[in-house]
Amino acid sequence: MMPFIVSFNADKADAATRRLIRSHVMRGKKQNRTRPSKRQLRREQHENPPAPAYRTHAIPLSTEDIRQDLLSRYAAPIPRRVGTDFSFIEFADKVESEMIVNVVKFSTFATRIIFPLLSLVAYYPTSGSGKDRLFPIAQDAPLLHITTYAVECFIDRALRRRPDGVNTAAQLHFQRGVALLRQRLRGDGNDREKLSDFTIATVVKLASAAHFNGYAMEARRHMLGLAEMVRIRGGVEAVKGTGAWTEMLRCDLSIALLGGQDPVLFDAHNVPPYPEKLILNDDMISREGTSLPVHDDDLATAWRVIRRFCLLVDVGRQTHRLLRPELVHDTMVAVTYRLLRMRFAEKSVGEVVRQGLLVFCYHVFLQWQDVRPLYKQFPDAYKTCIMATGNLAPQMMFWLYFVGAVSVWDLSTDAWLTAALRKCATMCRVRKWKDAQAILNEYAWISALDDQVGKQVYDGLDVGG
Repeated sequence: MMPFIVSFNADKADAATRRLIRSHVMRGKKQNRTRPSKRQLRREQHENPPAPAYRTHAIPLSTEDIRQDLLSRYAAPIPRRVGTDFSFIEFADKVESEMIVNVVKFSTFATRIIFPLLSLVAYYPTSGSGKDRLFPIAQDAPLLHITTYAVECFIDRALRRRPDGVNTAAQLHFQRGVALLRQRLRGDGNDREKLSDFTIATVVKLASAAHFNGYAMEARRHMLGLAEMVRIRGGVEAVKGTGAWTEMLRCDLSIALLGGQDPVLFDAHNVPPYPEKLILNDDMISREGTSLPVHDDDLATAWRVIRRFCLLVDVGRQTHRLLRPELVHDTMVAVTYRLLRMRFAEKSVGEVVRQGLLVFCYHVFLQWQDVRPLYKQFPDAYKTCIMATGNLAPQMMFWLYFVGAVSVWDLSTDAWLTAALRKCATMCRVRKWKDAQAILNEYAWISALDDQVGKQVYDGLDVGG
């Protein structure tokens, strides 16, 4: 029996107590033990063979074998994940998960591709992930299918470089979306449901996809139907503020401009006014900057508004101050709709200036990043207009050609463009890129948007002194 030793203080125990403690500590440590004989060890090993150890020999942990062994033993029973990122999203209709992933990925950088200027110079809310932007689309079946189709069309043409390929899955979503949209419009539901924001957004996607793929007639028909829906809703202002408002206006302008037709959403009498920030005290500074060879007040005003907008953008970039997106949208609408409605005599100075401003507005407000228009009518008409007008200053001719080079023409394939730009550069005594920048900034140029591609165009001219 082991006695308990109780101590109430930190004093050292007496000699008898210390001997008692030592005797208990050492108990069993000095007992004699006999080692088993070799015969006894062999008999025990034979009677009780050890379980085969898995890879008991030493193997370096860095080898591929041990890594695969660990993966096979421990990773296999544990699934990487259960379900997908969208398992808890209730979609209005069935869509392949791969295509949903494409829609989400595209939505995360859509503004940078579709509206490069807005992503560069304007404050644009970027909070939330692509899945957050997916929720409104997922709630409406026609919009879900048509959006999936539109995204697949963009991926095929711009990323996979297969503009003529047939994407069967995308075509099925297009057919399904159109069928559901027709069912809604022909059904017995009320006008509020038929003309809802979802319906308008779906038709806008249809028009935009048709226009992007080069189907001009289909895009025009979609826009005419959309204009009727907007009219019944109470006009464009009644739709303002919805998610499809900006895309609807840009689609209308692009289809009209590239197709050589009039827009359908605004007529000549109800175009929104110019932004006050760009038109204040216009009478006092009507001759600011470079003098224009035009005598039409409306055209001169449109030019001044565009030029001030460019200056405002450059100042904002230099001072690290972003613009409000409303200013970008309002400038686009006010200037481009007015230019499309203006009429001048063929081969006149006013017409070539109008065409140059339209090309600039198309590039700044409407053109997708690194996507050249499929429609040849617009760039061909611009080329014919410039070639037919020869009584302009070489600086302005340089600007007209240069704007076309960064937007609708290709310097690598259009030999006439290289020759024309070289001639203008020689007449303007352009010897380096800074000289070209000075001329471009005198008219209309956004450095943040086009300096990089502009430098590439200039280097291709090989006019350095």
